Amino acid sequence: GTRERRAGGRGGGGGMGDRVYTARVPLAGFEGLAKRLPRACRGLANRHALVFVVPAGGSANGQTKCLSCFDFLPVDPTSPTTLARMLLNLEVQGETRHREMSLAGGRRRESWVFQGEAPDCVNRAKEYSRGYDVGISLYGNSCETYADALVRHLLG
Repeated sequence: GTRERRAGGRGGGGGMGDRVYTARVPLAGFEGLAKRLPRACRGLANRHALVFVVPAGGSANGQTKCLSCFDFLPVDPTSPTTLARMLLNLEVQGETRHREMSLAGGRRRESWVFQGEAPDCVNRAKEYSRGYDVGISLYGNSCETYADALVRHLLG
């Protein structure tokens, strides 16, 4: 299956590489709506795709020290102009982001999907993201296509 292939990709899956996960969260500006939806419907609001990288050896005393989050979104995601253009599937200016964080910030690991392991994922993801096409559209080059392409690049 896909998960087994990816886990056995670069780095061999032997616990020596960085661990790569994907997750979904509400779109920027829709966080409040997601909280008001019934629990069974919340997945409909979780449309923004993220890639998390936990560095090899990133866990000490049972706590994750630092992890990296990569995503792709419009420069001004809550602007009415951006929303209108996105709904019409017209391209807007986007940006890739890299944020370092710890799990202490309330991130829920149980919602993450393990994709595999590979060496030096943070540096390779930064390099990949620098050259990424930043024109974003709802049904074209989106946060989902970015996350899928980044995972393929890292675990290829």
